[in-house]
Formats: sequence, C-alpha cells, structure tokens
Amino acid sequence: CPSGVQCVWPGDAEAAHRITTPAGPTSLVLHTNVDPRSANASAHLIRLEALRPHPAEGTAIPAAEYVVTLIVTSP
Repeated sequence: CPSGVQCVWPGDAEAAHRITTPAGPTSLVLHTNVDPRSANASAHLIRLEALRPHPAEGTAIPAAEYVVTLIVTSP
C-alpha cells in the first residue's frame, strides 16, 4: 500500500529481469507480494528482496527511479 492509504490487500509490484548466464539469456518476472518471488536461472536461485522507493499517496514515481534488490544464491 502507498504511504497515507489504508488498504485491505497490500498490493503487488512486479519487476522484469533479463538474466544472462553461460547457458544463455533468461527472462524473469518476479513479484513483491505474490508468487513467483523467486526463480531459477541456470544453477542460481534469484529472489526479489526489495523494491524501492515505497509509493506515497498522490505521488507518481518515474520508472527510472526504482531500485530492485535481488538475492542470488547457488547450491
């Protein structure tokens, strides 16, 4: 939910990624509050950890200002 708003459901944002691995490119769409929040790319697990800035009521955020934090792990 944007700051300043009371929500029944917290909402969801999605972030599209193009990951290049030795096996080739992979496209992923990960979400903040619904599945999939993580996905496999080659031998790595990629999880969307955070999306900032947090929206505020009545304020538009340009796409270029968003920052995605990903956690990448391997077996």
